[in-house]
Amino acid sequence: MKPSITDAARNMGIELSQRGNELVGVCPLHQDTDPSFSINPDKGVFLCRGCNAGGDVYDLVMAVRGCSFVEAKEYLGVKDNGPTREDLRQRAIRNGLRGWCRDYLSTLVTLRNIYEEVTDPEFRASLADELLVIQHHIDILIYGTQDDKVALAREVARTPLI
Repeated sequence: MKPSITDAARNMGIELSQRGNELVGVCPLHQDTDPSFSINPDKGVFLCRGCNAGGDVYDLVMAVRGCSFVEAKEYLGVKDNGPTREDLRQRAIRNGLRGWCRDYLSTLVTLRNIYEEVTDPEFRASLADELLVIQHHIDILIYGTQDDKVALAREVARTPLI
């Protein structure tokens, strides 16, 4: 059984307050003034809507303390024979997807900002469909489930470059 992500966060000095089913607070991973960090205790996961960091209790400890998975387990007092190959494979996949989402989101936001600076009305009108797609992808990356993000990654991988 995994340690409580709520207890781990509080033990690392993250102040949290209840908001609906989630606990919210200021993100410890970046300079944050408004609470953009949330924990879903039922699912045992965290998400920052400011820096797009997220994951389980081990990911939180590794990010806040800047340590390895083994060190995070030690910090949490987890004693076992170590992660299985499948655990490590799934963690690598999650981390790869998280990195891809972060990079793709950054690219999409940059493109949206460039498109919004276009002043020629005809050219701007010709970009309307692209802007809708970009905004849709941004919404998936920020608000979508992990399955939504995987589907988006597969869709983008199949789309030929112009």
